[in-house]
Amino acid sequence: GLVDASLAWHRAQRWLPTPAIAAAESDVVLPAVIGRVCVDGRLAVEISCLADLIAEGEAMRHCVATYWNQCLGGDRIVSLTLADGERGTAHYRMYGHDTDPRYALAQLRGPDNIAVSAA
Repeated sequence: GLVDASLAWHRAQRWLPTPAIAAAESDVVLPAVIGRVCVDGRLAVEISCLADLIAEGEAMRHCVATYWNQCLGGDRIVSLTLADGERGTAHYRMYGHDTDPRYALAQLRGPDNIAVSAA
């Protein structure tokens, strides 16, 4: 029951930023930390703007768009795709300070917030 309720909540997309917030932040582009990396059919794409963060949340059916403020503060979101098509969204939290940023994996979720494979 709780899993079904969670899936329904995420599908309702009540967490999306309001149109006013999206419009106000539409020209903000975060500086890249890793950008885009493709190795042996595995793809990692750093999400650097609110529109792409919203699109990732819609595609993955989870609330990653609510992390925009954390991204503005230095955290980064990375969209991951394996060669077999498995998808995941990684949230890396910045620690340290602006002149020596370091990142640690805070979350890694698949579609509907399910766990991802070990790969």
